[in-house]
Amino acid sequence: MTRKPAAELGILVVGVVLIAASRVLDLEELFVSGVFVCIFAGLAALISGPMSRLSAKLTVVVTVVGLVCGVFGLVWGIVHADEPEIFSPVFLGYLGGGVALSGICTLLDRRNADVGRR
Repeated sequence: MTRKPAAELGILVVGVVLIAASRVLDLEELFVSGVFVCIFAGLAALISGPMSRLSAKLTVVVTVVGLVCGVFGLVWGIVHADEPEIFSPVFLGYLGGGVALSGICTLLDRRNADVGRR
C-alpha cells in the first residue's frame, strides 16, 4: 500500500519556517539550512509513494545508498565550492538526501504500523 508523505510534508513546513525566520533574524546560516531541508523534504515527498512499495530490506539498501550519495555530494560541494560547475556531483547530494529522508520516514512508518498491530 502506498504511504502518504505526511512526515515529509511536515518537514517541508519546518524548512519554510526556517527560511522565514532567517529573513526576520537576518541569519544566512538559518536560510541555507532551511533551503536544504526544503529540498530534501520536497524530493522525499515526491518519491515516498514508490519507496513505500519496496520491501523493508530493499528500503534499507536504498536508504543507505541515499545517505552515501548525500554525504558524497556534501563533501564534494565543500571541497569544490569555488569552482563554477553547471552539472556538479553536488546534485547527487540533493537526490541522496531526499532518498535517505524518504527511506527513513518509510521505515519509521512501517515500524509504527507494526507496533500498532501488537
